[in-house]
Amino acid sequence: MFVPQNETPGPVGDSEPASSQVSKILPYDVLCVLERRHIPSDSTFEQQSFICRACGQTNKRQQELGRHYQTMHLPCCVFCPLEGCGWRGERRDEFKEHFQMHQNDDQKPSLPSEEQYQIYNVKMVLGWIKDWQGDDFLPTIQKWALDAVKERALELGRPEWLEDPWGLSAEKQARRERRAASRR
Repeated sequence: MFVPQNETPGPVGDSEPASSQVSKILPYDVLCVLERRHIPSDSTFEQQSFICRACGQTNKRQQELGRHYQTMHLPCCVFCPLEGCGWRGERRDEFKEHFQMHQNDDQKPSLPSEEQYQIYNVKMVLGWIKDWQGDDFLPTIQKWALDAVKERALELGRPEWLEDPWGLSAEKQARRERRAASRR
């Protein structure tokens, strides 16, 4: 914490420097963070872990846990809606990266809206996982997601999705297996 050399006193009649007053108001851990000091391991600021209830992987943030469920335990939730493209993926950022490839095409299509490339609402599914009580959540949620993929396949006339509702190419399947093996 930056403390000026010429500290100004607090309220009228208070001869204590302002930095001393701050330390009386803020807890020790907050002051350490503000001053970038080492925080003891028994601190309330100790890193929280978010653990996958399906495989036990630990994550530092809730967002990382959601990404883990998306990429390791759920079927692909986004697809490329352009005619003739069979790409499917696990995350919106992957789709946007994939779509850049189409920007090199002669037609230069504009980026579709989320409703146009979404197979099912993965945020809703991740909310169910987070709120689910008990250990039987994953088979139930996976079945729902797979049924949603099949329903969307019929809506869009994509029969190949019925044969492979997970949407995992050999490359994606190998990547999932490598990730799972590296965490054991």
